Amino acid sequence: MRKFALLLSIVAALAFTAAAGATPPTDASGSVIAGSATITGARVAGPNTFQDFVRTGVFTGDFAGSFSETGTRVVHSDGSFEDTHVVTCVCTVAGRSGTVIFMAVGKGTLSPVVNAESDLNTISATGGLSGLHALLEVVRVGSTVTYSGTYHFDPQ
Repeated sequence: MRKFALLLSIVAALAFTAAAGATPPTDASGSVIAGSATITGARVAGPNTFQDFVRTGVFTGDFAGSFSETGTRVVHSDGSFEDTHVVTCVCTVAGRSGTVIFMAVGKGTLSPVVNAESDLNTISATGGLSGLHALLEVVRVGSTVTYSGTYHFDPQ
């Protein structure tokens, strides 16, 4: 029992030390300039159309840099959709530059204008962005695309 208590104390101390070195959560916001999605494949299953797509664009604001994305969108007969995509951004955040990869999950409508929301969650970051953890919400209303959320850096 004494060994277990000692081990638990060491693990707790190490966890506290690592968390203490992380930067505090910081608000992020900005705009997205995205090109039109290029459909690279499509298939129909009942009333649903599955579309594979690619797109490029630029983040401006607290996340600044160019991105590319690949994903799959499921379009329903009523014009609504859900999608999952991977976004790779060569970005600068808080004066640090590198590459961050997000997993994105979204939903919206395609007509009469595109309205969509996606949540982007960091799955990896390299270079000066190593240790970056971000959760961003991207909102598109017509041709206007903005993002907001928070980020922090773990100690390296």
